[in-house]
Amino acid sequence: MSEDPFDEHDPIKVTPLRGLMRDMHEQNVGDGTDDYFKARMEKMIEVAWYLSAQSAAERGSARVQPTDIDSGFKRLLEPSYQLKRAVDETEETYRKLREISEEAPLFADELEVDIDE
Repeated sequence: MSEDPFDEHDPIKVTPLRGLMRDMHEQNVGDGTDDYFKARMEKMIEVAWYLSAQSAAERGSARVQPTDIDSGFKRLLEPSYQLKRAVDETEETYRKLREISEEAPLFADELEVDIDE
């Protein structure tokens, strides 16, 4: 038996994947792109399954349940969600600071007074 479980089990078939990729965005798929995409998807499956199994183990279960899958994907995607929240918060802070600066009465560039005199 191979060390790579994807050698024995091939859950992602390249031919239907190529058709799906092409049909989803009506673009041609470059040479080797489908194989590369498949390899990346297999890595995602591996990581998501690892995190899901970890969730089951934390519950003290040897069986992965749908809630563990949800937990695994949440763990996998959480850094992206955190970045999105940080960007949103930064944009909101920028907006608030911009409003404050626009209301501030003493901006020299907005006054008709030469402050260098």
